[in-house]
Amino acid sequence: RLHRAIAADLAARPVTRGAAAAGHWAELAHHWSAARDDPQALEASVRAAVAAAEAYAYADARRHAEHALELWPSVPDPETHAGMDRPTLLDRAARAAWLAGDPRRGVAWFREAVAALPDAADPIERGIRLERLSRALWTDGQSSEAMAVIESAVAVMPAEPPTAERARVLSGHGQLLMLLDRPSEAIERCREAVDMARLVGARLAEGHALNSMGLSLAMVGQCEAGNQALEEALDIARAAGDPDDIGRAFVNGCEARFFCGDARGAMDIVLRGMAEAEHIGLTGT
Repeated sequence: RLHRAIAADLAARPVTRGAAAAGHWAELAHHWSAARDDPQALEASVRAAVAAAEAYAYADARRHAEHALELWPSVPDPETHAGMDRPTLLDRAARAAWLAGDPRRGVAWFREAVAALPDAADPIERGIRLERLSRALWTDGQSSEAMAVIESAVAVMPAEPPTAERARVLSGHGQLLMLLDRPSEAIERCREAVDMARLVGARLAEGHALNSMGLSLAMVGQCEAGNQALEEALDIARAAGDPDDIGRAFVNGCEARFFCGDARGAMDIVLRGMAEAEHIGLTGT
């Protein structure tokens, strides 16, 4: 009864954004859980997971998403309380785990998110989820399967009309080609992704592709073009608030300068990248 009274009082208070919102929803999730009110606890846990991710608190986001997944079977009509379906929640949990430095858990949840899609699911949604699984697999050291999964993602995405989602999947394929030291193929695939992203106004996909293309260009000796692409990728990632691509831009920028014989420039970039990574919560990955 005490936990329910505290939860009711907290629920009546205004909610801000950022870390304060994450703390608010985390407290509510705790008290609703202790009051054995699973529907309210599910809603609060999902909101806490979303707010924590927005505040760069990825370990907390993972924990709250995991709690929501545990509550899911015990709640009637859980989609209504969560504000999303189970595959979307799994996808969020996986991304939080991955950014928190736990790629193995990320792989498990990304796999489950793909498996949870119905057979008649939108192929665009399936392709996007496969692309995320591929990246997590590579991070977990499973390169061969990562390539097989991203190739499946490319195959399942409708070729027409051009979409932001297809541009992102093509970009993911280009990224993996770059990571597996196939720079010429990566450049070709990333150019295709950039062209499509610009056609449909998909800035996130454009920045992601430029990120991989920049390092690939440096790997084949096109240093000026590579550095320019990486600078543009970092600008896009910062404007979009994408922590993963911010981190990638610094890592790839450092590698590109080093490939091109500029060790001092590489050191400068990596030191700035370390500081920014700490600021946006990426110290675990």
